Amino acid sequence: MKLEDQVVSLELSKKLKKLGIEQESLFYWTNPALDFYEIRYGQTNNEDYIFISAFTATELVEILSDLEVYRDNGHRKEELKKYRLNSFGNKYQNEYDINFSNYNGGTLIVGRGVTAKTEADAKALMLIYLKENKLI
Repeated sequence: MKLEDQVVSLELSKKLKKLGIEQESLFYWTNPALDFYEIRYGQTNNEDYIFISAFTATELVEILSDLEVYRDNGHRKEELKKYRLNSFGNKYQNEYDINFSNYNGGTLIVGRGVTAKTEADAKALMLIYLKENKLI
């Protein structure tokens, strides 16, 4: 499997950076030739390069698990910290379903039906959804 298939796409990585997601990951999209981006391990001290975190699916699970997520419950925002993050995917159909559920089987649907090429992109879309909808 190519590294590009294991990290968030460049387009979604740029969006995460623009939304203020902390840029700390194992891999980074960078532009050494200034006309294209490639994935590199770690950052260098070269100030001429742009570095954008290329999060792995595992890194995004850590980020999502550490968030204080809320949903609007009509009159108040209910904390979802007591809920667990679930990710279900079918890599052959390029569809990933991501949601939060409680331990009694009830599901609070957040970002359900996310369709993405990779699991990393699906989790990035979840994080973008949460950020854009002011749930975190």
